[in-house]
Amino acid sequence: MTVAAEAAPVTEVRRILDDLLAGEAAGERPRHVVVLAVDGVPYEVARRSWPAARTRRLRSVLPTTSSASWLSSLTGLPVADHRVPGVVFALPEAGGELINVLTYRGPGLEVTGGNVFSDSVRHGYRPVAVLSDLDPFDCSWRDELLRGAETVVGGRFYPVRPHGYRARPAAAVGADVRRAIHEALASYGAAGPCLLWCFVEVDQHIHRHGYDKHVHEVLRGLDDLAVELTAASALVVAYADHGLVPTHRDEHLTASLDDLQQRFGCAMGGAGRIRWFYPAAEDRADLATALTAAAGGQGRVVDTERMLGSGGLLRERVGPVALVAGGPAFLTEPGYRYDHGSDDPAELHVPFSCWGTPAAAPPGGPR
Repeated sequence: MTVAAEAAPVTEVRRILDDLLAGEAAGERPRHVVVLAVDGVPYEVARRSWPAARTRRLRSVLPTTSSASWLSSLTGLPVADHRVPGVVFALPEAGGELINVLTYRGPGLEVTGGNVFSDSVRHGYRPVAVLSDLDPFDCSWRDELLRGAETVVGGRFYPVRPHGYRARPAAAVGADVRRAIHEALASYGAAGPCLLWCFVEVDQHIHRHGYDKHVHEVLRGLDDLAVELTAASALVVAYADHGLVPTHRDEHLTASLDDLQQRFGCAMGGAGRIRWFYPAAEDRADLATALTAAAGGQGRVVDTERMLGSGGLLRERVGPVALVAGGPAFLTEPGYRYDHGSDDPAELHVPFSCWGTPAAAPPGGPR
């Protein structure tokens, strides 16, 4: 698959924000910088939904999962360096067991080298993160993601209740985002400029309903909010982690992969539209052949080291053989209609948008 040459990697988000903060800090009256981290929005949808912004295309990481992409964007590190390759993977520090990174609390996920929040402090900005839809994920991954930020808890925009997800009115979501940002700026930005990173998990809705009227109304509401904040002397940017594509649960494939795990005595990791396996070395070729037959044209078997560049320590975490979705029928959660994780262009191409004129436009910055 060929990705457009002009699409810079999502790891560039840290550098772009660093340049924006440097430009603001050099001015007489540095403005607040508000960052909308909008989960699940592809480039084309953002470009249509944010008419007041200047939007450029970025390229997400592989796998196209939130845990990998958000961490790459805030640290500037590719997956091979921060070593969080998705959601479910083997962790030597946990005894080699498979962990779910969104629930795991323990050693092995530490990331060195700073992030967007440490950069903001260097420029005289107070780093603040509005957890919102990250609030339920009390795990080591979230600790690393937001290291150095003061966190604002509570106020979820897309709650998943015990009996499942129920869509909220788009206007209510927008009002809650607006309230959370204004309250955080009032509480944390009174004494000086702050970098405010706010997480909005539209992904929860898209999984179940796709890019429907609700999504477009929420995104247009964020466009209105960004214009409002810009008029009040803030610089506003937004970006996303991945897009989603139509995907439904194939029960026959699900059962076949369960059978193969028992047959080869191996576990399955990954998430969404990419799943990898941990066979014994002598079973690797036979498993790849069996996976190809089981997929029946609905996916392709790949060597994860070739696909992900999983050298060094990452090789210990990712299984060597993966099955990647090739169409809409694959493994996914019951009730999901859209999913992500693979290398479909709609999953890979994400936006970086900017409202307002930066104090000093960075080379290669938003356009």
